[in-house]
Amino acid sequence: DLDKMGKALAGFDASLNSNVFVAECRDNWEKEKKVQPGQPAYDFMLSDIDGKVYKLSDFRGKYVLIEFSASWCGWCKKEIPHIRKAYEHLKDRNIVFITMMMDTEREQWIRDMKREEIGWLCLTDLKGMKKSPLVDAYNLRGLPDSFVVDPEGYIIRRDLRGGEILDYLSEVVTE
Repeated sequence: DLDKMGKALAGFDASLNSNVFVAECRDNWEKEKKVQPGQPAYDFMLSDIDGKVYKLSDFRGKYVLIEFSASWCGWCKKEIPHIRKAYEHLKDRNIVFITMMMDTEREQWIRDMKREEIGWLCLTDLKGMKKSPLVDAYNLRGLPDSFVVDPEGYIIRRDLRGGEILDYLSEVVTE
C-alpha cells in the first residue's frame, strides 16, 4: 500500500536518512508513485520481430494492455491463455495488446513468441531485466506485470491477472 509506505517512511527518524535500506525504500516509493493509476505511462520505443519500431504514443486514442513477460518466466506462461482469450474477444475494439519481452537473446525471444503463439504485438529492446530502461520506467520488480493505459496515455490499472484480464478490459473498452 503506497500510502502506508509513505507514512512509514515519514515516521523514520531523520538520523536514518543515510541508511541504505531506508534510501532504497524511499527510491522505490518514489518510482512506484510514478506508475500508479492517473500517472502518464512511459513512452517506450521498441522493436517488433521485423525490426519495426513502435512507441506507446503511436497508440493514442486506443486503450493499451502492456504485459511484461520473458521466455524464461514460468509464471508469465500461465498468463498467456488469459491474455489470448481477452485478445480474441476484444481485438476488434478500441484496444491494442502488447507483450513486452524482457529477454536478452533474440533467438529465445523469437522461439518463445512462436511456441506460445503470441498473435498480438510483441516488442523488445533485448536488454533484459538488468539493463532495459523499462524496468525503472515501469518500476518492474518481477514478472509478469501488466498495465492498462487509457487513450490519452495514462495508466488506469496495474497487474491484471488470470480471468480479471478479460473481465476488466471488457468493462473498460466498450467501443
